[in-house]
Amino acid sequence: MAGGNQVEDILSRIYQFYPKGIAYDDPGYQTSKEYIKLCNTRNEYKGRNKELLEKLKNSLPNFSITDWTNLEENNCMQYEILTVENQDILDDDIELMDALGGTRIDVDLYISIIGHYYFYKITKTELKDDTWDFSSDVDYNDNLKMITRKIELLMDSISLMKVDSDLCMTIIPDIETELLNVGEVNVFNCLFTELETI
Repeated sequence: MAGGNQVEDILSRIYQFYPKGIAYDDPGYQTSKEYIKLCNTRNEYKGRNKELLEKLKNSLPNFSITDWTNLEENNCMQYEILTVENQDILDDDIELMDALGGTRIDVDLYISIIGHYYFYKITKTELKDDTWDFSSDVDYNDNLKMITRKIELLMDSISLMKVDSDLCMTIIPDIETELLNVGEVNVFNCLFTELETI
């Protein structure tokens, strides 16, 4: 699919779930056919994240995967993949950071429920002198390339299209959400979550 066609397809899809030009606190927003469709779709997808989680675990059997899916507030199934092989997620974050030598790298995977789209980003977390630092400044080593390749192969096998970060950051000028005003909402917020930024 060409870039321009993907943009048009994504915008067309988003407008099916978000009313144009209506403020979120306007009573017409919650009664709009778009918002009702969004709520119904969230309800329909509840529980489906377990099936997808199993497919991810089968693709990446030696990596810990955490399911952060919250369809009460988000439009995606969300998974965090720890990129260190054979390392379990520990209940205590500081113990895990100690086990990892103070640096943790995860692949954060988002799979939209309102369209056949996915997005992932790499997050580096560092703990130094009791200070947490989060960034996306990560070297793509062979291990990370292998993990992202397996994710892409799995997503392709279930007919999902990757949305790149530039497209995700595209502002949609005539939509408002519960947390974001007109002019602040981007493609990522609509397809995946308004609780995070990329």
